[in-house]
Amino acid sequence: MFIKNICVSVIFLLLTSCAIKTNVGPYLKGKVHKEITSATVEVYSRNEIWQLKATNLGHIETDFCQSDKRGVLPAQSELNKVLRAKTLDLGGNGIVYDSCNSGRLYMGCELYIRCQAVAYIIHKNK
Repeated sequence: MFIKNICVSVIFLLLTSCAIKTNVGPYLKGKVHKEITSATVEVYSRNEIWQLKATNLGHIETDFCQSDKRGVLPAQSELNKVLRAKTLDLGGNGIVYDSCNSGRLYMGCELYIRCQAVAYIIHKNK
């Protein structure tokens, strides 16, 4: 009897959880994508990139708008993960960070941050 109640409860929870719409799926998908892709893109200096057989894929950027003075700012490492994920989305496997600039009271933000980099394909000898 106890096992039957547990099975019925589990089935009920599974069925109702499918019916409830949440953003957990897209949130987790985006977070997992960012973590995996950022781990497969290597960071190089400008000097290193010139010594490698690299193809420039172009400039990439990410930005952040802090709309509330008490809001939490993202860590530099989080902004860099976004840039590495964008590099992989372009088909790249290497990145050279350029700069991060910030401004106050810009574009309706208390603090606005924009980070830039250049994405590359590094042709590795096999």
